[in-house]
Amino acid sequence: MTQQPLRALHIGDLHFWDIPLNPMAYLGKRAAGVGNLIYKRSRQFRKAIAPQLASRVTELDVDTILFSGDFSTTSLASEFAQATRVFEPVVENTNSKVAYVVPGNHDCYTKSDLGAEKFARCLPAPFIPVRGIEFVMLNQGVGMVAINATTSNGMDSFGRITEEHLQFAREKVLPAQDQFKALWILCHFPAEEPPGVLRHDRGDQLRGSEPLLDLLKEIPQPKFWLHGHHHYRWAFGSPKVPNLVWLNAGAPLMMRGKTRPDLGFHQLVFMNDATHLYSHRRDPASGDWHHKAVPVPDQNEYVNLQDWE
Repeated sequence: MTQQPLRALHIGDLHFWDIPLNPMAYLGKRAAGVGNLIYKRSRQFRKAIAPQLASRVTELDVDTILFSGDFSTTSLASEFAQATRVFEPVVENTNSKVAYVVPGNHDCYTKSDLGAEKFARCLPAPFIPVRGIEFVMLNQGVGMVAINATTSNGMDSFGRITEEHLQFAREKVLPAQDQFKALWILCHFPAEEPPGVLRHDRGDQLRGSEPLLDLLKEIPQPKFWLHGHHHYRWAFGSPKVPNLVWLNAGAPLMMRGKTRPDLGFHQLVFMNDATHLYSHRRDPASGDWHHKAVPVPDQNEYVNLQDWE
């Protein structure tokens, strides 16, 4: 008997932005962030075309949308409001009744934003912002762990796996192995990156992740870690953890050189006890949308999903 599929989209690093008029907004770390925005990011990220991405998402009419963080640029309420205006109707008006959202480092840009849980307060229902770590059973036997790994990091951009995350995983996820056939992990930060792909070394971007990777080794089912942070779309088989694939959402509104943004994203379809991957992108020249099936990479295998014909 053919299983009814579970269809999900993975979108990340939208980086809606705003230049604040209130001079008090320029205190501390945000001053540097807004300076970078004026100098660089405001030209890199074309937020005006976000409705075109939302329109494509609506056409697909999926069951759930998984956002892997960095809705905003400097975690201003106005930036979250822009994201809400674009994507709230998508969630409400399609079959996707659930939209889980984990924050990125830009969504908790300052220590005060992090402490006040501004991210969670600024993304209302139907979004489900994850505060710490959650485990839910999606349809058709897919388990999902959503991890908020943001932390106070000064002028840096790393995330952190805490003892609370690890204890939750030991108590809630490991004992539930017989309930799921695949495990999807939603977290802004990856703990491994394909060698030689990034143009610069950002160092250890998910601090304290080794114990969590060791724990994932105890789960034999296929695992897909849905992340962003590095603005490049890929699928990468973990060198350390068997049956773990790193799936990078890329940055769909980002200019690449003189090329217009491709508005790309991932689709995951769980059917007949297996997760099938698809990459969607809009041709910047013609404006036509294309998609293709993505082979699930083997251990230490890299699949470039940013540049494909």
